[in-house]
Amino acid sequence: MDIGIVSDNRLVRFSLIFAVLAIFGVPGISVSESRNSIERISYINGADQPLIVAQQSIRPGPTIRSKPTPGVVEFKIDICRKNLNHYTIQLTAGGSERSVANFVQKGVWNEPTGYVETDLRGKPWFRVVYGDFPSRKQANAAKKNLPAKLLSNSPWIQKFAALQKLAGGCDRPAKSAKKFQKKPKPIQKANVLEKKAQALDTDGFRMQIEKNNIDTVGRYLRSGMDPNVEILNQNSGERYPALVWATKHPKLVALFLQHGANPNASNAEGYSALLDACRQGNLESVELLLKHGAKVNLKAYSNKTPILAAINIDSTGIVKALLQKDSSLKNNDRLLISAVKHGNPEMVELLLEQGVDPNKISVSGRNALGVAEDRFNFYKDNDPLNASKIVEIKKLLKKYGANVGVNATNIEQFVKRYLELDQNNSVTEIIKLYAPHVAYHNKGIITLRAIAKDKENYFARWPIRKYALKGPLPRSGVKQGVKVEFVYSYEITKKNGVKTRKGETLSKLILAPKKAGFLIVSEKGEVIRR
Repeated sequence: MDIGIVSDNRLVRFSLIFAVLAIFGVPGISVSESRNSIERISYINGADQPLIVAQQSIRPGPTIRSKPTPGVVEFKIDICRKNLNHYTIQLTAGGSERSVANFVQKGVWNEPTGYVETDLRGKPWFRVVYGDFPSRKQANAAKKNLPAKLLSNSPWIQKFAALQKLAGGCDRPAKSAKKFQKKPKPIQKANVLEKKAQALDTDGFRMQIEKNNIDTVGRYLRSGMDPNVEILNQNSGERYPALVWATKHPKLVALFLQHGANPNASNAEGYSALLDACRQGNLESVELLLKHGAKVNLKAYSNKTPILAAINIDSTGIVKALLQKDSSLKNNDRLLISAVKHGNPEMVELLLEQGVDPNKISVSGRNALGVAEDRFNFYKDNDPLNASKIVEIKKLLKKYGANVGVNATNIEQFVKRYLELDQNNSVTEIIKLYAPHVAYHNKGIITLRAIAKDKENYFARWPIRKYALKGPLPRSGVKQGVKVEFVYSYEITKKNGVKTRKGETLSKLILAPKKAGFLIVSEKGEVIRR
């Protein structure tokens, strides 16, 4: 055998094998691509950054395909695809992406849940968020239904807009480019205070405000720091105008106002410096803000106003200052009720002295005396001290002209009395429940005499009547008093007992509170089931 020939044959066979491998490729081995390949851009799984891949002019070689890390990528939320005016609930946060992803993966959720990558002091910070709600009210309702274990971690509600800011916005460069960028050198405090171009260290600015370092804060402002800059609260993820951070310290408030701070600046949720000063109970800061044009009736997201915040902390001095600034505040139907709830006779008396109506009915269908009666019934057996304060409040309310307590108990008693008398044949007694003129069903406004005649005819036609109240009694404040809606079942029979009718009626009454109780000023009704 010729050794040379054998070697040549083997060489031929190996050459053929390599040729085949070159054409079809070997799984797991990446073949280098032609320099003439054309680049194309594709978006993988809805990512907001393009993935650059190469397309060979003839045939691509096989590539190593790595699977996405389980429990990480699939739970990451693209904040730029969210409605920035919607709300979500932040459950927890951490610096490990894998840890927060595992937290999401292991949970059983009623709402879509994932995590958002943000920045915290220059490092990645991953926030787990629960749900996507069009309104804060819906988010609050969902938060109340969270398991006790999650509630113990103090979850909070925030807008997707706030999360987007924390994530650095939607126009940030691709992550792949970040590792090639040089990290900025830490800004030296001396430079921050001297160079306008570097006066953007809002975190350091916040720290100086919290420490009440007036001289340092002044140098920040003189160096070009915007007095209206919004500063991030690292705990809540919300941003607040710098003036809000200063309300604990009146001298700082004065300093900010001198440098052109807007006294009415507020964040996206409507939280202003005046509201914060009232919540802090800082009368001096409140007076400074009012002097410089702060509006007293600005509302935050929860309909909280500065005066309600002051009532909640029992600050009579601030409440008086606000009422003197704008007397129209006394028309707020929540003021007196809030003071009664807090059991502060001094606050109640101040409001009454300032002209707040003791008979004002709130949109929820109750008044101050009604709330006081409910509170007394709650305290009388287990809290003698608070019960005695409520007794004093009730005396004050009656002294200033309170008529009758409007609350669920009193209204239910009236409705039961109304149905009870309507089952009897005494027109004289039931007529006592009506005002002199009543908007009566489809008859328009009629007199008591006309109502009496209508009752007499109905009683004669259906002399045997049985009524039973069903379900709750929703109520709401209206111009004439309080509107009450309720359903009652009926069974009515003719005198000879030949004909009987059964069904349910929806009744709508408007009640005007009087010293003797309530009077019906409007009565409507419709049969909803026969």
